[in-house]
Amino acid sequence: MKSSKRSLRTKLIVGAVVLVVVLGLLPAYIHAYTLSGPSDAPTLLLGDQVWVMRGAYDIRIPYSDRVLLTRRQPSLGDLVQVASPEDGRLMFKRVAALPGDRVAMYQHWLRINGKLVEYAAADAAAFRSVSPENHLGSVIETEMLGSCPHLITFTPDSAKNSFAEVLVPPDHFFLLGDNRDQSQDSRAWGPVSLQSIRGRVVGEPHRP
Repeated sequence: MKSSKRSLRTKLIVGAVVLVVVLGLLPAYIHAYTLSGPSDAPTLLLGDQVWVMRGAYDIRIPYSDRVLLTRRQPSLGDLVQVASPEDGRLMFKRVAALPGDRVAMYQHWLRINGKLVEYAAADAAAFRSVSPENHLGSVIETEMLGSCPHLITFTPDSAKNSFAEVLVPPDHFFLLGDNRDQSQDSRAWGPVSLQSIRGRVVGEPHRP
């Protein structure tokens, strides 16, 4: 009888320790963020809360940047969290081209390896109630990157409407914001290393 009670007590202690460890490590691998900038509108609007799965691509030592294991690489169209190559700030961008791809943009339309990405007009009227602070462009379209349809916005003939073809190096990714006129991204930085990508946004908000 005493042995049975001791065994039960041991199991409870071990279970409690495991729970404490899991709860302590969980924030290192999944974290919630509240949007404070317009670079990914209309996908993400100011005040939206999103969850980032930090272990989506690699496993790092908790609360550090040291990679222990690479699980997989980002896919075309993934919305990722990245550390800005300029100042290290965490921000959200869309994977627009993969290692080895040739990517270019003309009048806001992307070409990947010489092939035009698929676009379709979206109903701009559905976004009339969106706060002006999100700086939506005059055009809203659905862009299909890989198997990932998502919304983008821009104003024709804006300063950021085109760039010449870029060859993405190994282990690098070309990232763009969905709000093409309001985003600081690979058009300024160049392709971003896998090391700089910290995780993937899960459960993107649904927009019209």
